[in-house]
Amino acid sequence: MQYYLGVAKKNEVSEGAIRETLSVAMAVSAGRVRAQSREALKGLLDPLPVQ
Repeated sequence: MQYYLGVAKKNEVSEGAIRETLSVAMAVSAGRVRAQSREALKGLLDPLPVQ
């Protein structure tokens, strides 16, 4: 990550653009983790079947 930030600064990318990109990347990552958690907990959260 530090490498890419260094390259962005060297290419004169604004701080605002860097912050926007980082916030989008974090949101996407959080959504992926949330989806994985929901899938893992799917069976635990469903009510038990009536037998």
